[in-house]
Amino acid sequence: MKDLHLLAHPGVHDAAVVAMPDACLEERTCAFVIAWEDPPTAAELRRFLRVRRGTGFKIPTGPRWSIGSPTPASARLAPGHR
Repeated sequence: MKDLHLLAHPGVHDAAVVAMPDACLEERTCAFVIAWEDPPTAAELRRFLRVRRGTGFKIPTGPRWSIGSPTPASARLAPGHR
């Protein structure tokens, strides 16, 4: 699911949030972020989300962030090709 709050961060190119299994809590929020040239840290994104949402609820925690760089256009698949 797209996260509009994460997408509002100036360093974020694209982002999705999903629920991941967790032994203690049953599930945990996990964010996958594609950043622009200088990727923000997970701590920076958590602070940004706390301010933007006004709460710590459903903000990804721990090492469950995946931060990468945008895929170059030459590496993208054409529509209809997987």
